[in-house]
Amino acid sequence: MKMAYHAPRPYMIDPTIMPYECYTDYGNPSNHALLTTGFFFCLFLELFHDLYKGKTLAKILYVPALVFVIALCLLVGFARLYEGVHDIGDIIYGYQWGLLVAFYFHLIIRKPLRRHIRRLTEKETTSPRLTKRKVFLYVFLSTLLFLITFGI
Repeated sequence: MKMAYHAPRPYMIDPTIMPYECYTDYGNPSNHALLTTGFFFCLFLELFHDLYKGKTLAKILYVPALVFVIALCLLVGFARLYEGVHDIGDIIYGYQWGLLVAFYFHLIIRKPLRRHIRRLTEKETTSPRLTKRKVFLYVFLSTLLFLITFGI
């Protein structure tokens, strides 16, 4: 996406801005804002609108968890502004894409993915059975590997 917009970072335009880090790629949208918003809102939607929906603890923690997710996303955006590597437009655009990704996964991808995982875990095959614990472990390890690979 950054290559499509070719939007320079603030320190590329204004020599008075002294960033803590210098990136050579373009700045729009902010990947930090996009990934933080997408991941944490997707996690929030999964926990409070599906797994624990209607349970007493979820009702009590709903608003604090939502405030925490919003505050975390805002802090990441503020940090990117403070470091001088993005302007407000880059961050807002990253938030928009992050919310789009979170709602896309929650509303469209989640049910077919769960159905596929259920088929894998319940199907009797000659290979060792893929248990829900193994699926969780594979998802956790692949997410960790992704985060380490891309340095997030």
